Amino acid sequence: MTSLRAGDTDLTEQHLKLAARGDRRYTSRALFMAQRWINSPDDLLDRIVPSTEEHLTATMRHARDTEQLELAEAIWQRLEQPREPWDRVVSDYLELAFGAGDHERVMSVWAELDPAYRRGNVPAGSFHLPWDAMSTFGWRVRMPEGVRVELDEELPVTEQGTLSSAAPPEARSLRLDFDGNENLRLRHPVVQFPIPETGQYRLQGWWRGEHLTTRSLPRLDIGLRHGSLRERVQTPRGHFDWQPFQIDFEVGVNNEIMTLRVVREQTDAFDRYIAGRLWLSHLEVVELESTDTGPMSIHDESVPAASEIHR
Repeated sequence: MTSLRAGDTDLTEQHLKLAARGDRRYTSRALFMAQRWINSPDDLLDRIVPSTEEHLTATMRHARDTEQLELAEAIWQRLEQPREPWDRVVSDYLELAFGAGDHERVMSVWAELDPAYRRGNVPAGSFHLPWDAMSTFGWRVRMPEGVRVELDEELPVTEQGTLSSAAPPEARSLRLDFDGNENLRLRHPVVQFPIPETGQYRLQGWWRGEHLTTRSLPRLDIGLRHGSLRERVQTPRGHFDWQPFQIDFEVGVNNEIMTLRVVREQTDAFDRYIAGRLWLSHLEVVELESTDTGPMSIHDESVPAASEIHR
């Protein structure tokens, strides 16, 4: 750009803003150039970025991709509020804030978007939000070929056409459909979320399996970033009705990060191609009173054991 080579930054800024206004896809390049001499995020937005929703959204994506939390905060203050939880700009903002360790901000926005959210709980763990909002709440659901993931709005029924006597309290669930054509190595869906305070906790939820055809069955892997928790909750068999599971654990540092993911390993067994369905429902973390703690339990004693746990 001739004006920049001549040292005329004022004229360069005019050209950059005009270029961004004409094509918002140019916004990131304009920001990259202007940040050579503009340090303040607010000044950058005032002088380079047109104040439209589309341009602010493009600038938030630039801030996420370049890991500029201060710029993202400045953009967030200019966006019209409140936002819908499925807005891409919200997902970009929270992904950046989470990666930068600003977990208080993430939990605050989650609470604004979803009144049912409770600090330290599994975000969207009852699967009551629209599918397009799941990434905003920390879920990563990109799946490999051979499996599809969807939200079920009603609980599946038994083969006799009725709900089982034991069933999750909510009707919504996350369903994985395996097509039987792939020997999958699966690491999704996965969700990461903060647990802000130390203490004794329990992760609990419900699951159900239908005609899973392989000996290498899906499982849940659960871990803490800073703690010693590394648990594997194995599905009990290939076909089982709704069953609860739970894991008691201790959080030893503030702002701990829990990871919960669905895992399936590849196998050389003859039945390596996995078919069938797996449901998850009503995932939550609850804080335990000191009198509630004890040996780790993996199932409600009122129903048959749901799983084995391997450390």
